[in-house]
Amino acid sequence: MYVTHSSLALPWICYICFQRFRARHTPYRVWVKEHNNRLREAVSSIDAYSTDGPWMVVKLRGRVGGPLDFLLTSMAVLTVVLMLSGISWFVALAWTTPADLTAIYNSSTFFAAAFSVPLLGERLGWYSIVAVGLSVVGTFVIAYGDTMAKHDAEDKVGTSRLFGNIVACLGALAFGLYEVLFKKWACSSRPTSPQQSLPLTLTASALTGFYTFATAWIILIPLHILGVETFVWPSAKVWLWLVVAILSGSISITMLAVLVVWTDPVFGSFANVLSVFFVALSDWLLFGLTPSLATYVGGGLVIVAFSLLTWDTFVGKKAR
Repeated sequence: MYVTHSSLALPWICYICFQRFRARHTPYRVWVKEHNNRLREAVSSIDAYSTDGPWMVVKLRGRVGGPLDFLLTSMAVLTVVLMLSGISWFVALAWTTPADLTAIYNSSTFFAAAFSVPLLGERLGWYSIVAVGLSVVGTFVIAYGDTMAKHDAEDKVGTSRLFGNIVACLGALAFGLYEVLFKKWACSSRPTSPQQSLPLTLTASALTGFYTFATAWIILIPLHILGVETFVWPSAKVWLWLVVAILSGSISITMLAVLVVWTDPVFGSFANVLSVFFVALSDWLLFGLTPSLATYVGGGLVIVAFSLLTWDTFVGKKAR
């Protein structure tokens, strides 16, 4: 989790290097000042900056927190929420199967929809409500319906699925909250093009990576000393998988943040639902856990739900 969440800074680093290359003839100080001013302007256009900023940003008496102070503070809170979700993921992974874990985590769509109403003032259409319901039903069909899936009696994968699924549900709740708060605190309230919103989105996502990199290592030290999780220098094979995890994790979570900003938290969360088929396939290839009929039935419900939500997001909302 430490390396995966820390890697959220990588897309921003690549973006900022590319932007600097494009403006390489501009003096560095001038370029930095212009970039920061654009970022301040983008944060100032967020409604939450004026409503939540005064109580969120702690400043000395007589001083007022600026846009960048609000961004730094709000992303620190989001880092804690995302870390809780990530910790739940890895704890649950030790007790349940990857397919079950992914299925339960996809119920974050329900929590994203639930949090969107009070925190964002969203008005969910009937198609969205039905889609969320079908998504939850589909994920639980996959999680609890594949009791006929073939498991090796000596394999410890998925040995306590109920406990693992409960922990995963807590993580799904935290992840749904993360998506909604990211939309509330890192998305301009004014109509903007995707290109204009990208710098703020990447910066906000990268801050969670920098915060994780700077603080989460403190937890690793007592875990190593107490023998709960002993850390050794990875082998070449482990390094290869670490690189794969870092790249895939940074790209997927950053793209999720971009999708949340460009659409809404419910639709962004729904995009993750489609990963259940790839994880079920990985279960089969890597762990020999043959997908059951419930996997296909639940997956079919998820696809129908995603289709309904897609229509409601891009067509239904315009009609309302």
